[in-house]
Amino acid sequence: MALKSMSLKSTLRPAPLLQLLLLILLAMAVLVPLLWLVSTSLKGPAEDIFTSPPSLFPTQPSLDAYGRLFRDNPLWTYIFKIGRAHV
Repeated sequence: MALKSMSLKSTLRPAPLLQLLLLILLAMAVLVPLLWLVSTSLKGPAEDIFTSPPSLFPTQPSLDAYGRLFRDNPLWTYIFKIGRAHV
């Protein structure tokens, strides 16, 4: 008798479906900019990031930007100074 009272109509109520749709939209609103950020950071110096229409995936992914970031900026010095200031 309990199975008979639980029908497909009662399991697919509009409120949970609306919540699921809103959560999916919120997740996309958060994740798409992060994907764009990582994709742009992987583009090499030869690729123009201002092309129209924009391309999401780089044709030749490169980690050179991250190499320059850690080579040109004394990251460990910053971390040490922050740690020393909190002691």
